[in-house]
Amino acid sequence: MATIYIYNISSFDATKDQSVAFGYRGNQCIKNKLTVFNNETGAVVYENTVTTFNLSHLLPKGTLANGVSYKCKITAYFLDGGIEQSSESSMSNVFMCLTTPSWALNINDGAIVGNSYCVLKPIYSQAQNEKVNEYHLAVYTISGSEFWVSDTLYDITKEITVSGLSDNTSYYIRAYGTTVNGMVLDTRNKQTGIDTKINVDYISPTVYSLAYLENNKWQGNVRVTTNIASVEGRTGSGSAAKYINNTKVDLTHDSVIFDKNFRCGDNFVLEKIDSHIITNKPFLNLKGTNFEAIVTFRSGVFDLGEMFFAELKIKNSPYVLYSNMIPITAPGSSIHLWLQRKNGLYLLKITDMGVMA
Repeated sequence: MATIYIYNISSFDATKDQSVAFGYRGNQCIKNKLTVFNNETGAVVYENTVTTFNLSHLLPKGTLANGVSYKCKITAYFLDGGIEQSSESSMSNVFMCLTTPSWALNINDGAIVGNSYCVLKPIYSQAQNEKVNEYHLAVYTISGSEFWVSDTLYDITKEITVSGLSDNTSYYIRAYGTTVNGMVLDTRNKQTGIDTKINVDYISPTVYSLAYLENNKWQGNVRVTTNIASVEGRTGSGSAAKYINNTKVDLTHDSVIFDKNFRCGDNFVLEKIDSHIITNKPFLNLKGTNFEAIVTFRSGVFDLGEMFFAELKIKNSPYVLYSNMIPITAPGSSIHLWLQRKNGLYLLKITDMGVMA
């Protein structure tokens, strides 16, 4: 005696062909009959018999209607003349037909990301208002390995910020999940298996005009307006600053405070050049209205050898950001640090400028 059962049927789009698979234990099945009922009225909406050894039945597209719940049963005909039906009461026999959802990311393929971070958010719609059950967001390196994967997410209105993206680097981004009735959601291209590609290219702020010249022809002069302000600092110790070749300030045992004609707004860009840097000791402290950023140079041994990088921390916050890594510099080399704050997020980059005269 055979025992026949239908495998679970996830919701599907009635405008597309759908295969209903079943299994059994017993004699050889030589043909099968699929009967589909409207789950609310009990009316038969499809019934057909096919002769095949395959343990499946192809339900042709256009046979059913989207937005309707159905249940089905399989009748199996065996080589020994036996006939057996699957149970109509099994939950695996019940399914919904739903229009294929629209599922995409808020960033288009080939987009340029001008910062070390991007904000990801899925864009979802479905004709019968099918709800999203859960989903994940992911970022992959160009070689396909995981760079970042979110926890399980449920709120599709939530924006997720992914940080740590490297300059002049490409990544793939993806959103995947399921609806409450089991429809698969995935931004990955089904034909090519390729995800949405983004290209990171840090965009430096543009200085549009350092000086503006206005010709006053009736006065016989030229008016010069500039957006450059002189910033005068003072030492933290209160002692006179020590200079090196009249070009640099020696801060080995002191500090310089700039608090006149200088203010850290909500958005800013700061550039700084240092040499003879002491690692693991905070060297830059920026205080704004509602934040305090602390930058420290670090070094360590990695796969590429001994490397040098900068670390930024926000006081009373778990926020930590690391710059790019560069090889340990020669003694006396100058390090150019570029720091940007925009909408509460930071970009940090360092460059070895070599030994400067």
